[in-house]
Amino acid sequence: MSPCRPWGPKRVRVIILLPEEDIGEEEWLQAAGANPAFDFLKEPQEDIYTLSDGRPSARIA
Repeated sequence: MSPCRPWGPKRVRVIILLPEEDIGEEEWLQAAGANPAFDFLKEPQEDIYTLSDGRPSARIA
C-alpha cells in the first residue's frame, strides 16, 4: 500500500444536502421576477403579445 500524500491537486466529490422545502407559487414568482437573469424579458422587443392575441385561461386552484 502506498503512503498517503497530502500535497498536490486531488479530485473530490462534494455533495451538499439541503433540507427539502417546497416554496409556494407566489414566492417562486417573486423570486423569478427579482432575478436579474430574467431582465431581458422587460425589453420592449420581448413584449410580442397583446391582450387581443387570445383569451385568458381559467386558473386551476
